[in-house]
Amino acid sequence: EQQMVYAPRHQRLVAAGPGPVSFEYDFAKNAWSKIDSPLPIDAHDAKTIFAYDDAADVCLLVNPIKNLFAEYDLKTRTWTDFTPQGAAIPSAQYGVGKGYYDPTHNVLVVHRSNVRQMWVYRHRPAGEK
Repeated sequence: EQQMVYAPRHQRLVAAGPGPVSFEYDFAKNAWSKIDSPLPIDAHDAKTIFAYDDAADVCLLVNPIKNLFAEYDLKTRTWTDFTPQGAAIPSAQYGVGKGYYDPTHNVLVVHRSNVRQMWVYRHRPAGEK
C-alpha cells in the first residue's frame, strides 16, 4: 500500500503512506528517516499517484478521486498541498486510474479508469512563475 519514488538528484527514496506518513531513505547514509512534515493526503497505492518531477525537483502526490494534490520539497523536507490551475482531473464512475511523470515533456500524466481523456499537469514550485 506504500508508494515510493526515487529522486536521483538527491540519491534518496521517498516513501508515502499508507495513510498520512512518509519517510526518506538516504543511500549515502544507508538509513531511513521519518519525515516530520505531515503528509496532506492519505497515500495509498490503490488511491493515489506518486511521482518525482525532476524538472521542478519535487515529488507529486495526487488523489484523482478527490482532486487532491501535494508536493514534497526534498531540499526543505516539507509537504505542501496545492490546487493546480486549469481543468480538473476528469471524473470517473469508479477506479483511481494510473499516472506517471513524463520527463521528455515535463508533465505529470493521469488517466482515470473508464475515461477517454488524459489529464496533463506541468508543476511550478511555489514562488516560481
